[in-house]
Amino acid sequence: MPSYGIIDRHPSPGTKSHYQLLLNFRKYLRIVAYQEGAASKTAMLVTWTDVLIAKISSLAIPIAAGTVAYGSAIEKEPEWLQLRREEDTIRAATQLPGEFDMITT
Repeated sequence: MPSYGIIDRHPSPGTKSHYQLLLNFRKYLRIVAYQEGAASKTAMLVTWTDVLIAKISSLAIPIAAGTVAYGSAIEKEPEWLQLRREEDTIRAATQLPGEFDMITT
């Protein structure tokens, strides 16, 4: 199968460069939003990259614990609690620094 260079140029999911790529996208999206006047400097700006980072982070513990399955315990929580957890996770993702090396583990 011929290689068109797409796979070679893009990092594998879950690698440091993959997350840095997401953070770079977020930086550029924020710049565009501020330039277009879509967001004020004081408001919390949520980009699609923040939502994606939040989704990835919400899967980290169940994957590590080996408990990812359809009908998991989180689906048995009340809907308002699920929404609150999702909002909190997205808010946390928006507060991540712009460089992966600045994220402490």
